[in-house]
Amino acid sequence: MTPTDLALNRFQGQVLTLLRAGLRLGLYRPQYAARFARLYRHQRQAAQRRRDWAARGVQVPPLLIATVTGRCNLHCRGCYAWAQDRPSAREMPGPMLLRTIAQAHDLGIAIFLL
Repeated sequence: MTPTDLALNRFQGQVLTLLRAGLRLGLYRPQYAARFARLYRHQRQAAQRRRDWAARGVQVPPLLIATVTGRCNLHCRGCYAWAQDRPSAREMPGPMLLRTIAQAHDLGIAIFLL
């Protein structure tokens, strides 16, 4: 098993551990139980899709990070966009973003950072 495979497996395990903790929280706050159960099931299904793609020789990451706009008016200290000092007028159109998310879902990517 490669170091990348080990890191991906560890990441997936940590996500599932977090969701199992959420399921336990559902014992005390039943309104959250169904949500965490759905998230847990979704993560397991996504992990299976990634394994299926891996069997075909395609390595699929568990998460997708997308910068959909360059028009943020915040100046966060650790933001890479402002650190690069190059304002961008280009934006990802809504339909393209939706297609990208749908394709990522089909591949088994279950976590999206926008």
